[in-house]
Amino acid sequence: MNDEWETKGSTELKNDRIRLTPDNPNKKGHLWSKKPNKVKNWEIEIVFNIHGNGKYGADGLAIWYTKHKLIDGQVFGSRNHFSGLGVFLDTYDNNGNNDNPFVQAMIGNGILEYEGDVDGITSSIGQCSVDFRNLQEDSSILIRYEDKKLIIKTRIGTSKSYSKCVYQENVELPLDYHFGVTAKTGSIHDYHDLIKFIVKDLDKDKTEITELDKKKEEEYIEKKSSIYKTHKEIQQELNSLLNEKNDLFEFTQKEDPENEVLKFLTHVTTQNKKLNTILENIFDFTNYHAKNQPTGTELHLILQDLEKEMLQNGEEIFSIEKQLNKLSNFFEEDVVSKHEYLVGTLETLQNSIDDFHFLIKQQKIGHESLKGEWNRETKNINYEVSKKSHLAFWIFCIVCQFLLAIFIWYYKYEQKQKIKVL
Repeated sequence: MNDEWETKGSTELKNDRIRLTPDNPNKKGHLWSKKPNKVKNWEIEIVFNIHGNGKYGADGLAIWYTKHKLIDGQVFGSRNHFSGLGVFLDTYDNNGNNDNPFVQAMIGNGILEYEGDVDGITSSIGQCSVDFRNLQEDSSILIRYEDKKLIIKTRIGTSKSYSKCVYQENVELPLDYHFGVTAKTGSIHDYHDLIKFIVKDLDKDKTEITELDKKKEEEYIEKKSSIYKTHKEIQQELNSLLNEKNDLFEFTQKEDPENEVLKFLTHVTTQNKKLNTILENIFDFTNYHAKNQPTGTELHLILQDLEKEMLQNGEEIFSIEKQLNKLSNFFEEDVVSKHEYLVGTLETLQNSIDDFHFLIKQQKIGHESLKGEWNRETKNINYEVSKKSHLAFWIFCIVCQFLLAIFIWYYKYEQKQKIKVL
């Protein structure tokens, strides 16, 4: 016990417990907090043991949150007509209802009286019968006050879980009251031992949770920023491809335009490798969220943003398709007019573009299907995160198809060159 608590009466400090009363008649013991409570929402956990040598025990133990402290009385050792909360662990059956031991709660206003002859039934706001006397194992009681709601739970003996005992709404418990525990014996008596008394600040716990959520949000924003950065890089690569188109006219004026076209296509392959690296970054982002599944508002935001990413990626892909069609048209109008043998090469390229166009349409269908599945998966966290990697997979397949088409064209071109040489 530290300096924040004070005692009165028969209270004794033992090795592993505070004994409020010995197993002797007519004893009263007090333990009270010196400082008033400054916490609006709180929870207290009390571990106790009430036992004795007789068949019956009395009177019991009380847990308090009241305006006054250290005042002797007949209500489990403390005063009657109190202001605040009293939770009574009553072991003696005064009214003959055979429902003791029980746990009972009362809210006092300074006027309301606790009537011991009827076991406080007239002033009770709730109670439950629990057999906590003469158990080898210690028992505990949990009292939680939050947002004007009072919840009392008990864990008796060897039980590993708490059972609900009292629930009451619209309970007014002001600040600056004192926590305390008292016990009393009469002609019938028991040991009343207090093993643990823990006060928990629920507002502080909320603050700590908020700080944790803030840290997760910062990590999410950082990851989201990296995705936006990859989109910027994609756009830069696309702009670079468009700029290369403007140089094609110069290729047609050179002595060996075929070689220049091959150089250009090699450059396109390099650009696609860069795009593939960017897609791997997006894939890493989806894996990150698969391993760190968020919930609630954060999950909604991530799904919302990923849907935008999917739409943007689709737009990027169709933009590539349009640009390739423009390149094809340019070849047909300018290059072919000066070098007839390139017609076959361009037809091969056009076929590759047609194949790519077909894959784009298939990807669009897959994208719409994925989007519908994604909306449904918001109701199931275990499935929604695993769907995030599908987009990267589709784009990777499309890029592979595009590179394969270029390789086929280049291979046929090399075969024609060999035939021409021969």
